[in-house]
This record gives sequence, C-alpha cells and structure tokens, in this order.
Amino acid sequence: MKRGAIYNQPEGTKRSVYMEQKEFYMVFLEGQQTPTYKHETLESATKEAKRLTEMKGLKSYVLGTITSFKIPEKFVEEKCTVEELPF
Repeated sequence: MKRGAIYNQPEGTKRSVYMEQKEFYMVFLEGQQTPTYKHETLESATKEAKRLTEMKGLKSYVLGTITSFKIPEKFVEEKCTVEELPF
C-alpha cells in the first residue's frame, strides 16, 4: 500500500493543519557531526548516504521527517491575580 507524506498514513488522507512544510530527508554518518543539508527526495538522500559510506567507510543513516513543532510567533498574556492561583 502506498503511503502519504505524513508518517504511516494512507495515501490520500487529508494532511493535518499543522503540516505546512514539505517533508525532507537528511543523511547522518555514524560518529560524525549533525547533518545540516535537507534533501528534497528520498532518492537524493539515499544516493548521498551510499556515496558517503563508500568514501568514509562509515555506516550512514537516511533520516526522514515525521512531524515538526514550532512556538507561536506572539506571546499570549493571561491575567492571573492572587485570588485565581490554585494554591
């Protein structure tokens, strides 16, 4: 069964309103620095992982996005007086 862009969701399932960014892939080389390049396709990341493994002789991992989180852009202020405290 084909799967959609959201992890383990059947193709054609509506995307969550929280998913605004397109999925991407990164290559991690065991024992090396944190990956920084975002591959747009699984094929591109796989090709790079194989190239790096062959060149460095280290195990590589293709990492894919599942979900993301972000902090709202504006602060929300709520008034809280001493009488409203729960203790």
